[in-house]
Amino acid sequence: MPFFIRDSSSAVRARIIIDLFENNRKLLAVFESAGDAEEALVDLRAFGFKKVTYFSGDARNVRDVLLFLRSKMDGVIITGEESLETQLPEPDEFFDADIIKTGAKITPQRLAECLTAAGFRREKFVYEKGVFSLRGSILDLWDFTADEAARIRFGISAVDEISFMDVFTQLSTRRVQALEIYGKPDGNSRLDDLLVGDFVLLRPDTVKAEGGLREYVLTPSGSDSGFKRAPVYNGGMEYFLSDLKNYEKNGFELKLFCDSGDSLIYLRGVIESKTNMRVSYIKKHISGGVVSWRAKRAFLKSGEILGFGERAAEEPSARKAAPPRRDIIYRRNDIIVHEEYGISSFVKLSRIAVSGKSVDYITLRYADATAHIPLEEFSKLHRWRAPRGVKPVLSRLGAEDFKLKKKKVYRRVFKMAKQLMETA
Repeated sequence: MPFFIRDSSSAVRARIIIDLFENNRKLLAVFESAGDAEEALVDLRAFGFKKVTYFSGDARNVRDVLLFLRSKMDGVIITGEESLETQLPEPDEFFDADIIKTGAKITPQRLAECLTAAGFRREKFVYEKGVFSLRGSILDLWDFTADEAARIRFGISAVDEISFMDVFTQLSTRRVQALEIYGKPDGNSRLDDLLVGDFVLLRPDTVKAEGGLREYVLTPSGSDSGFKRAPVYNGGMEYFLSDLKNYEKNGFELKLFCDSGDSLIYLRGVIESKTNMRVSYIKKHISGGVVSWRAKRAFLKSGEILGFGERAAEEPSARKAAPPRRDIIYRRNDIIVHEEYGISSFVKLSRIAVSGKSVDYITLRYADATAHIPLEEFSKLHRWRAPRGVKPVLSRLGAEDFKLKKKKVYRRVFKMAKQLMETA
């Protein structure tokens, strides 16, 4: 019989996860979408909770999840409902990897055959995971779960040298003596099939999950978790300071999460000049404020106090046409916003030859066409962000709808700014 907990917006879900972990130690949290799961993940990390593994269904973090399951350690796995359909191998089966060492007696042709059998795709150059290339005595590959691509140089009858490589410059970096190759993480099991021991499941009532685990269900009519959505002040500082004095009177612990250094400095000045409240200032992003009168704790968000906010993190930049770092590469089907062309779906990063010169470009899919964007415009791309439940609608390249929407937004912003200045 499931236990029903009252659902809420903002970072309340993250606080519920932390409380459930304290009592259960092993938890699978499944949300409506990958976006909801990522939002909860950001909140958990902002709260300092580290025992969490994110599962997107992509090969890039399958290894992390399987390693966590194999370790049998306590912790939380957080994922979106659609990712539960991903077919996974057994952890022990997956970690039975092939190891290539310097001096190994194998030919490049034989290793290429093994990679093809393991699910790799052969291309002329390696620019993404799951791909290998063979050019004479040099074999490049990027394993499905690896952070870096690798280059293997062969001698007459054995492996002569192994090194990692930069896929953007196609140059070798540091040398290593051995390379583990896991291949495509395919199998016949779902994530919830692999959960053993004392795992419990947390899910909203709109999500269906299998596996027979003990369930905690988030629903509007559930039991009070003790946490609720914090007030949104939108610049009403008198109301904020009034609540602050009430928190101080009742012995609250207050943590203030600031999206920027400027908002932190400003709010610290206001609070220290108007109250005696002891506040912990944290320069991290949370999705929304949370208050618990039961625990006498408040977690507030600077943007909800001041009425405006900033980006949760710096977006990718292509300063001086430098290639993007590996840690901010977009994944296939990620929703991307181009500052001029609007909302699209990321396809791939590729290199083509134009008039004998290699050119890098980014392929984006729109509602009515596909666009190839020069890498120099990487700074104009941003991850699509929206409130929970709002789904993206791809823009049309052949229409002016996105530019018109931008103009309307700018007009509203300028109008609000003018009103704020006039009332300051």
